[in-house]
Amino acid sequence: MALSGHTGSITRWESSTSSTFASAVTSIANTTTTLTATNLTATTYYRAVITSGSCAAANSATATVTVNASPTATAGGTQTICQTGTATVSGASSSNGTILWTENGAGSITAGATTLTPTYTAAAGDAGNTVSLTMTVSNSPCTAATATYSVVVNALPTITGTANVCMGSTTALTGSGTAASSNAWSSSNTGVGTINTTTTTGTLSPVAAGTTNVTYTDNNGCVSTATTVTVNALPTVTATASAASLCSGNNLTLTGGGATTYSWNNGVTNALAFTPSATTTYTVTGTAANGCVNTASTSVTVNASPTANAGADVTGAATCGKNTTPLSASALSAGTTGLWSVVSGTGNTPLFSLSGTAANCDFTGTYGQTYTLGWAVTNNATGCAGYDQMTVTFNQPNASILG
Repeated sequence: MALSGHTGSITRWESSTSSTFASAVTSIANTTTTLTATNLTATTYYRAVITSGSCAAANSATATVTVNASPTATAGGTQTICQTGTATVSGASSSNGTILWTENGAGSITAGATTLTPTYTAAAGDAGNTVSLTMTVSNSPCTAATATYSVVVNALPTITGTANVCMGSTTALTGSGTAASSNAWSSSNTGVGTINTTTTTGTLSPVAAGTTNVTYTDNNGCVSTATTVTVNALPTVTATASAASLCSGNNLTLTGGGATTYSWNNGVTNALAFTPSATTTYTVTGTAANGCVNTASTSVTVNASPTANAGADVTGAATCGKNTTPLSASALSAGTTGLWSVVSGTGNTPLFSLSGTAANCDFTGTYGQTYTLGWAVTNNATGCAGYDQMTVTFNQPNASILG
């Protein structure tokens, strides 16, 4: 400070913490017009004492040096949150200034930035990092005071595994890190699927077709983003046979329905005819477009066809000069019916229907003709038939000349 505009000589300077210099007056041995104040701890008042000639000493006007208290700040502490969480500072204190909080994270201070209890909201970019919240206490022209509060941000756990499952199966989901000690897994719709709750691997068991959102909690208390698991109904597979029963030697076609692709047992190809050899239950496995599988079965009865033997061909001397010959087919079994028919030949076209064991009869044709005869034996219960053929040739009678 400097004194100017005075008359006379400065004999000393005085200081006091009282503006009226009523107490605590300190004499300063300085007779110059300038004075430097140092090491002040409180507002202090200064004046110069001046003498001129024989006049009494006079005091100059008072100079005031205001001393501001230095700001203080404390905020030591650490808080751990998940990347979707918030942290509110506790335990901070300050004095002698105004507060302003700043941060160095990906999130932001969303409340209380000028108070002792600000709130920091984390963002995805904070995952795995420690965010510093800095409180600055300002009181110009004094040097600002700062203090730091740490926020440890844990990443959210993740879920891996198959998110589609068929009824009757299970699907295993794996959570990252270490599972929470209890209730690690959660299914939003237990009417669709339930999941075990205590291990890193969660096994979802379907209850009904639909969707459910599954979450996983790690030992930090952080909860994963929900994974939607779809439970697919099994296809309603059908197995259709072209015939429920058939005779041996006949073709059968098996066709699956209700799915996208089909696989039959016993080497059968879907919708392709084949000849079954015996009574069999056939099973088809149908796979839907979503990969779910179901089965269906159908039983097919194969009935044996009776054996038919039309007997030996008749020709030559046996028919020479004749146009009638006995037929000698194998005897009929009980429950069967035999039927003779003319397959080819001209002249006579008789049909003979025989039952029981009466398989033999006479056949009359025309001289000089050859006939093919068919002998069919039918099982009366199943309708299956056996068949055989034989030929009959009637030779012309020999002519004789009498002399």
